[in-house]
Amino acid sequence: MIRKVVNFLTGRMFTIGILMLVQLIFLAYTILILSEYFVYVYIGLITMSLVVVVYIVNRKDNPSYKLAWVIQIMSFPIFGGLFYLAFGGKRLNREIKHVIDKVVKDTEYLCEQNQQILEEVGALDKSVANQSKYIYSYAYAPIYKNTETEYLTPGESFFERLLEALESAKHFIFMEYFIIEEGLMWNSILDIMERKAKEGVEVRVIYDDAGTITTLPENYHKTLQKKGIKTLLFNEVKPALTFKFNNRDHRKITVVDGYIGFMGGINLADEYPRSVPHVLCSAQNRTQTKK
Repeated sequence: MIRKVVNFLTGRMFTIGILMLVQLIFLAYTILILSEYFVYVYIGLITMSLVVVVYIVNRKDNPSYKLAWVIQIMSFPIFGGLFYLAFGGKRLNREIKHVIDKVVKDTEYLCEQNQQILEEVGALDKSVANQSKYIYSYAYAPIYKNTETEYLTPGESFFERLLEALESAKHFIFMEYFIIEEGLMWNSILDIMERKAKEGVEVRVIYDDAGTITTLPENYHKTLQKKGIKTLLFNEVKPALTFKFNNRDHRKITVVDGYIGFMGGINLADEYPRSVPHVLCSAQNRTQTKK
């Protein structure tokens, strides 16, 4: 018991919590000071909200999106403008946008839509074909044939099939998850991935920092990298009050050799196979095309 308390008090989560609490106290104190100038602050916030509404109305954007924001701001004019500046109208900064555009350009040839397949779908159902065109245009996700989809339930069956797929990997293993927790499930997966990495298989893992802040040791991504597993820690949690904190990676995806993919609601922790049935499917592409 004492050891758990000591670990908690010296842990990363406790430190981050204390630092954020200090910032909240400072923010509350600032608001208290500004309350002496309530009239001026009130007028300033109302003016800001009106300016923001004018900006939204004149902005080229989805009309329903603009209307939703205008209604919210006019309903709560004191903080509505601030709320929009914090959460609405977000745009990627130039550097990130440049990186994303480059990745899309470098990989777009891998996502080309086979027009013959699209025509075959159109002959069967035009509405499905139109939907496929829409998805491809906006998400670069072409429709394929010669595939199989299997619904895995309960969660234990997913775990078994996942291990089988990982064992069969010849070229690469890509994994992206919100929560990873050390235990039977993750340790079994890690043993296979570490062995596959030594065999020359490319192994990559992305996991969310907030989702694993209490389930994995600090700097665990460096531990995985030492095992030959290329690892990315998504949106590292920092002790600062920022809206970026809520930008989390809730994906739960595994792809093996481009033939087998798992997706659904199960994270890589022992509690999931038993408690989250009926949530996951596996898709296996029986054909491989080369550019």
